[in-house]
Amino acid sequence: MKTCAATHDTGRSPVPLPQGKFIGQMRTSTLCRRVPRPVQLAQFEDNVKQDMELQRLQALITGGVSVSDNAVREAYRQQGTR
Repeated sequence: MKTCAATHDTGRSPVPLPQGKFIGQMRTSTLCRRVPRPVQLAQFEDNVKQDMELQRLQALITGGVSVSDNAVREAYRQQGTR
C-alpha cells in the first residue's frame, strides 16, 4: 500500500492507498476512519489536492534545472570550504 505523500511532510494522518490509485469514495472514507489518527474525507481530499499541486510546482521548478559535475566542482572551489 502507498500512503499520501504530504501526510508525512505535514504530519497529517496517513491514509493507505493501494498502488496510489483512487479506490472509490466509500472505501476511501472507510480508510480515513480506520487510520491511527482519523481524518475526514473532505480533509483527505484537500490534502491530496495540495500534494498534487506541490508535486506539479516542484516538477515545474526543477524540471529544466541541470548542473554538470564540473560546474558544481568549480563553484565549490570558488566558494572555498568554510
